[in-house]
Amino acid sequence: PLVFVLDANRQALADIFAVRVLLEVGAAEAAARLADEATVDRLRDLVAAMRSAADADGLLEPDLAFHRLIQETSGNALLLALMDGLRTLTRESLLLS
Repeated sequence: PLVFVLDANRQALADIFAVRVLLEVGAAEAAARLADEATVDRLRDLVAAMRSAADADGLLEPDLAFHRLIQETSGNALLLALMDGLRTLTRESLLLS
């Protein structure tokens, strides 16, 4: 687990988001090369669901599913594990801030 990295300061959350951006860009690049038509269709459906969300609660589920699908489609199990850890760190950091 990556929780040991968490420090209850303002910089921790910014650092977590910076790392997530770097990993998500790599995941998106890999997923773009590897995605089949069914995956692209599912991503489109998730984008449509996000656009039609009436509020933040309605946005959350399709947003999480969208990012998870990209990460899964990247074909990189380590990236998937790292992103799961970063999600936990983000949650922990937000609770402490």
